[in-house]
Amino acid sequence: MDWVLIHRTPEDLLRLAADAGFESLTIRIDSEPLGVNLFLHASLTVSNFRPRRAAPRERSGEVNVR
Repeated sequence: MDWVLIHRTPEDLLRLAADAGFESLTIRIDSEPLGVNLFLHASLTVSNFRPRRAAPRERSGEVNVR
């Protein structure tokens, strides 16, 4: 299997969620016990969604994993 792993900081994840139209009050970032893997949680309701135009995909920081 060939897939791309993108390492992101908490700030990167917050920016991605905001760029996707989520308000900051609906965004939470957690990690597993060792703190290596980050997880973005975002809640969506009709009243808090602000659709935005998609930005070009950033390619820096990507790592191919086989």
